[in-house]
Amino acid sequence: MKNIVLAGFHAVGARLRMDPKSISAVYLDPERRDKRMREMREKLIAAGVPMMTADNRRLDGMAPDVPHQGIVAMAEEKQAQLEFDELLDLITDDTLILILDGVTDPRNFGACLRVADAAGVQCVLVPRDRSAHMSPAALKAAAEHMPRVDAVGVSSAGIYIENRTMVASLFLKVSKEDFDAKVKDIYIRAIRDTFGDVPYVVANDGDVSALAGAMSLEEDNILGIAMGTSEAVGYVDANGNITGWLNELAFAPVDANWFRTRLCPASSTER
Repeated sequence: MKNIVLAGFHAVGARLRMDPKSISAVYLDPERRDKRMREMREKLIAAGVPMMTADNRRLDGMAPDVPHQGIVAMAEEKQAQLEFDELLDLITDDTLILILDGVTDPRNFGACLRVADAAGVQCVLVPRDRSAHMSPAALKAAAEHMPRVDAVGVSSAGIYIENRTMVASLFLKVSKEDFDAKVKDIYIRAIRDTFGDVPYVVANDGDVSALAGAMSLEEDNILGIAMGTSEAVGYVDANGNITGWLNELAFAPVDANWFRTRLCPASSTER
């Protein structure tokens, strides 16, 4: 079967999720060692996809029309294009068809494919001439912004155990009966109803601040403080784990006037 070239993290990642066995080899730039590349390597290893190194010049030659970002894959060509006569045998009165004429820019073509997918279009008709086609550039443009949710994270002030709300300042005046019936699983229900069966986690604002700081600084032993109408505090320990034992500080009140008079004494005097 004929192989095609997939270039860039989005295009390669999409095929890896959909059909990893169709990927014969992935070529990686050995000079790129950032977190995104490390995570991609881990996914490729887990899927058993063969990996090879290739310098930037070779990758440019393999994917001359697409910014490859240091990753190029060779994969089986999927049967996605049909001749018009073949298509006539498949369509019905209920088939939703998009007809594109004169769309020659690959990125515009990719944008049309994204909209078609979101609208439930089952077939896209394009002429042989004066039209962009299913090139690597068009596929990458379409894949870059596909509305796909792989996981959901929720950040909120309060104490959460196994994604359930135990205590939260937003609901302090809610009766215990209503809290148990409607609030404890509020985020779990919202995620499942909206996104279906995807991984999710509900975390305290302070924990999220600490985790974001640790990721940004690439360091551990980080204290995170989320400032709002109250303060939420979290801590990432020496092993990179969120402790969770500082969450109760989410209910410590913050005096905005105290901060204004000490941090901006001139402005507070003028007022």
